[in-house]
Amino acid sequence: MENINNLQDKRIVLISSYCDTKEKIDILINTIKTIKSHNLDVMVNSPLPLPSDVINMCTNKRKSITLLAPKICYVMGKKYG
Repeated sequence: MENINNLQDKRIVLISSYCDTKEKIDILINTIKTIKSHNLDVMVNSPLPLPSDVINMCTNKRKSITLLAPKICYVMGKKYG
């Protein structure tokens, strides 16, 4: 099992966005800058295309990432799985 201290360098902030206006994109850019100023990695999830400057600010620049579903999920206090 991996030592918890080794996980310090593997932290990433996940941002779910729906930037359909210039104002929302500006807020997203400021949020990414703030997070990165704390030396944290950033990954943005968006159903809408993002400008290339926003994508380049993110740590993970792959266009497609497969996330595995959790084995156990809690929704409103009810356990599934």
